[in-house]
Amino acid sequence: MLESNICPVCWAFQDPNTGRCLVCGKRYNVLNIPLVIAPCQGTIIDSFVIPYPNGNLIFDASVTMECYAADAFNDASLQITPTSKAQIIFDLKPDKDTNALFTIYAH
Repeated sequence: MLESNICPVCWAFQDPNTGRCLVCGKRYNVLNIPLVIAPCQGTIIDSFVIPYPNGNLIFDASVTMECYAADAFNDASLQITPTSKAQIIFDLKPDKDTNALFTIYAH
């Protein structure tokens, strides 16, 4: 489970003002995307919030993750290698009440 002000990679403390890890110096944006457990496939519908300094972007989407070999035409097995590629696809779903694809809340 991710903790606030803790680096999600090396588990060291992060500077609460900048979000940078005090050990590795990196700042990560964590995408908490619920995908099915089977790697590289699956779809689930959920709501997502993208925080900004002055508000939030909220949307519902069906999410899929596709993995494929860099040379998919020559690799019939499609084994995942360091040259493999992956993409996360958000298929936006309209809101049931407003029929809007996304909502922006500013504060």
